Amino acid sequence: MYLAKTVFALIITLILSASIPPPVFAAVIRGLRGSKAKTIVSGGLSLSSTIDEYIFAASEQREATQSYGLKVGYDILGESFANNIGIEGSLNYFSTRSKTDASGATGYLFRLDAIYPLILGEKWMPFLAVGGGRIVIDSVSNADRSPLFNYGAGLKYFLEEYLAVRVDARQIVVYDNATTRNNYEVGIGMSYYFGKERKKIPVQPEKPKPLELPSDNLEPLPALEPAVKPLLKDGAEDKSVPREGSPTKPFEANKSASEAGRSVGQTVGEKAVKSADSTKASEMNNQRAAAEAESSMRPTVGEKVIKKLMVNFDFDSSYVKPQYFDKLMEIADTLKRTADTSARIEGHSDSTGKLKYNMKLSEQRAKNVKNSLMRYGVDPGLLSIASFGPLRPMVDNAVPAGRVKNRRVETLVTLKEREPKIKVEQEDPEQIKLEAERREKKRVQAEKLARAGTMAVIMLQEGKEPVPVGSKGSLPIEISNKGKNSEEFLVTITADKEFEAILTRVDKPDENITRLHLAAGDTFKGAVVFRMPVQKADGHRSVIMVKAESARFSDVSFQKEAVVISSAPYVRAVAKLAKQKVTPGEKLRYHVTVLNAGSLPVRNLTVRLQLPSQVDFLGAPDVSSRLEPNGTLVFRIDQVETGKLAEINLDVKVREDSTAGQELRGQVEVVYGNTQRKDVFTTNSSIVVAK
Repeated sequence: MYLAKTVFALIITLILSASIPPPVFAAVIRGLRGSKAKTIVSGGLSLSSTIDEYIFAASEQREATQSYGLKVGYDILGESFANNIGIEGSLNYFSTRSKTDASGATGYLFRLDAIYPLILGEKWMPFLAVGGGRIVIDSVSNADRSPLFNYGAGLKYFLEEYLAVRVDARQIVVYDNATTRNNYEVGIGMSYYFGKERKKIPVQPEKPKPLELPSDNLEPLPALEPAVKPLLKDGAEDKSVPREGSPTKPFEANKSASEAGRSVGQTVGEKAVKSADSTKASEMNNQRAAAEAESSMRPTVGEKVIKKLMVNFDFDSSYVKPQYFDKLMEIADTLKRTADTSARIEGHSDSTGKLKYNMKLSEQRAKNVKNSLMRYGVDPGLLSIASFGPLRPMVDNAVPAGRVKNRRVETLVTLKEREPKIKVEQEDPEQIKLEAERREKKRVQAEKLARAGTMAVIMLQEGKEPVPVGSKGSLPIEISNKGKNSEEFLVTITADKEFEAILTRVDKPDENITRLHLAAGDTFKGAVVFRMPVQKADGHRSVIMVKAESARFSDVSFQKEAVVISSAPYVRAVAKLAKQKVTPGEKLRYHVTVLNAGSLPVRNLTVRLQLPSQVDFLGAPDVSSRLEPNGTLVFRIDQVETGKLAEINLDVKVREDSTAGQELRGQVEVVYGNTQRKDVFTTNSSIVVAK
């Protein structure tokens, strides 16, 4: 039964493909790759009939069943995988039974999927699918109307340009209130593409006229088709040689030409002479075409090449790789800043494949390089292109390494030497002015469009935690190119010089980045690395700003600011005598208190105390001290934690010669060992009174 249903679905699709005429909006098909097979670069409207195995989640208690589907899709295929996209709507019908009471139920699946098709080889087209829809199940006991989300993959194999066998696999996530059910679907079917070629009308070769033996004044006509034809001015090509990257086809002799030759009485010797003369004429035409192509791009009189760029391409590709963007930008800057310059862009290919295809491929390569320069603001009037295909190889095409080098585009920037003054004076000044205004208008318009399309977004994360003074800190950053073209940005960081702030990559934290080259849509991820200056006070808020300026337009820039907070010790020192009023000759204690009110502990603290001149130092019972020649006492404190204090007690004596009314005042200097910061405090005063 299952086989019969599958055959029925295939027959229905074949009937549709034979009965529906191709409309005028048929999709474009790329030409022959080889002698028979065609590259499947489909696209356009398609109709598919499928039969699927639908498997319910265990919680639904329903038997797996077959479903019958009809799909309508539309594919858009670009020059690369990244540009492929498609959409497909589908309707499936199924019937099933309950595993608990054997009651029957019927259902429908409605879905709309986004399709991402790929092109692999000559006939295969795998694809990815993701989308949503609704499942409807009607049974005796209840009715289910639930939304669904599905994703999966599939594969199409093209039997013809318009007909393909397809297989699909999906996981279907059904949402039922707050729960989900995971169903699965696997199926096979056939797809019909509207507007595809179904019949090929063979081209009958033109029968050659009877040939005469060549004379000295007549050029012989070929009796046999030569193995390689030159590129002629009318665009003729040799269809026996495949294009770059296509499978080769053996040369077949033109039998009708041979029979026609025998019918007019040609001898074996005559045919041999004519074939040799034809091949020789073909080779001469090839050499002549190559010589004309080469001479057409040579610098003319009064021009000299001042810059040259070589861009290489992958096999059978015209995509300009990002590694050449910097060099192309240099070429663009030269053309914009140097007067009387222009650029000639020459496209080339290797010798693999058909001559006509390679000429078109090399032309497309040259056009893509030209478009890149125009995106950098170059006036299109300064750019000219030419395609040479395989006619001007740089190295031998016989080896793979040589063919890699020959797949290239050469960009030649030439400087036009100024003409003699007498000739300039003979030209129409008004015409010169109009031409200069026209070129300037084009340049300004192109620059305006490029400036409007320049866009960068900077995401700079704020510092979440205070950074200890003297330590390194970092701020994560992302810089994205949201413009339409590749751009180079000059990155600067504005902060106090002591911060030593730089922009680095995630994988290279010591590299200082000042220039970023980003393709359209690309994002740079890195960090702003800095060192918190030791002189910053505890809790100080500093601003660090990152600015990305366009390398092409100095007036186009984007910036972002972030605040960083410092963490530091906050030390206060108080020194005073034990009594506010003292008498001459009195012995008493001198107290020094050091308090750390900051958020960071202080280590290796040095306290330098200058006693009042009317006080003599007797000793320090609790700590070791050192007396300097100038009378300054020096003490060391190993560490003071946050919110803690340290005390130093000294024994001193008031001098006998002190007079009543004198004010005793000293000075305390504190040096932070881990930051070398220095603070000075004046001691509290005491008064000498008479005994």
